[in-house]
Amino acid sequence: MATTPYGFAAGLLGTPPFSAQWMPRPIVVDVTPVSVAANTVAEQDFTVTGANTKDAVVVSPSGTTAGVGALPARVSAANTVTVPFVNATAGALVPPAGSWKFILIKALP
Repeated sequence: MATTPYGFAAGLLGTPPFSAQWMPRPIVVDVTPVSVAANTVAEQDFTVTGANTKDAVVVSPSGTTAGVGALPARVSAANTVTVPFVNATAGALVPPAGSWKFILIKALP
């Protein structure tokens, strides 16, 4: 089957069934993460209206805090995105608060 340009100014190629099934949808949500204990990974839930468990999600934080970072996220329940944070330092740290971008990649029927 031939490939067809799609998305990002047609810089990506795929077969027509692939390009017709997926559509990214960015959502901006104001979040305030809580402190992450030293030398641990801790999950935090954020409300993202429209998210469902069939979606894939990409998270873009509003900034950085040295020593703590977001790992790949998942949609854990309807309207809920769970983001794991890793803190590899000897002290508790708080991830940056602000307007985070959540890009939901939804499977279309």
